[in-house]
This record gives sequence, structure tokens and C-alpha cells, in this order.
Amino acid sequence: MWLFLPGHAIQLPRVDSHSGNQYRGKDIVFQQNDGQAQLDVSGSHYEHCHNNPQRAAWEDAKLNGVDFRATGSTPDWILELTLDGDMQLVTGADHKHYDFTTPEPVIIESARKTLYSAQNKSHQIIVELNGKPCRDPVTGETREVTVNISLDDRHLKGCGSALH
Repeated sequence: MWLFLPGHAIQLPRVDSHSGNQYRGKDIVFQQNDGQAQLDVSGSHYEHCHNNPQRAAWEDAKLNGVDFRATGSTPDWILELTLDGDMQLVTGADHKHYDFTTPEPVIIESARKTLYSAQNKSHQIIVELNGKPCRDPVTGETREVTVNISLDDRHLKGCGSALH
């Protein structure tokens, strides 16, 4: 299990326990039972711990090598970009996937913009990353980059951050 603490992450191996799922590392014990969690870190005890699904999704993407991630709403969408790999856009409640090879970016330093334009067999995408802060209307978090996406004739707006 990966545990994300302020300032660092640590992987904890699972250990046998009669009182639920337990994970241990040096000076750290995490225990989960019936939806309740407890954490002991260097002698400090924390109860009523909970998972933050939105934040966990960003950390999961980072652990999986994603370099940039963005999200938007109306309709919901997620963009994950790997610089030396692929770009994946997932849209809507049906989670439709659009996969592209990440192209070389066009960087416009004077406008603080980076553009990615790619095409697959069926679709064309243009991703515009603007170096302007953006407030996510769903989570309320501020991200460093305003994102505009054109997918064929659709336009999507949202917020994103570099993960590495």
C-alpha cells in the first residue's frame, strides 16, 4: 500500500492482523477495519483517517509515470500526458477513451503557452496549456495551468498541473 503523507510518500507492506488490514513500515503503522482507519507515525496516533479520492487519483497518475494531468467538467473529462509516450483523454459519464501519441510540443514562451496537436485514425486533438492559474470548480483547488482542448469539433476547458 502507498501512504501519502505531507511532503513524502511511503510504501508499506501488508502484515497479518486479526483486527483488519494492517500495513507496517519503520515507525509507521496503518490499520483499516470496516471503513475506519488509524495511523501511527513516529509515536503520534491519528484516528478517523479517510481517503481523498480526487487527490489519490493525481498521486496514482504520478506513480504511473504521467507527466501532466488535467481535469474539467461539463462534461467531465481527464487528460493524462506522458512526454515520451502517449496522451489519453477520457470523457463523460461513459468514460470514452481517446488515445494519441504525444507529439513534440510547440512552445510559445512570450504567451506562456504550450500546444500539443495530434491525430489518430479517427480523431484530432489540440491541447493548449496556458501558464495561468486555474480554479477547479468541482474541487475548489487551484492548479498552475489553464487547459483548453479541441477534440474534433468539441471544446473542453479545465485545469491541470505538472506531476514531475
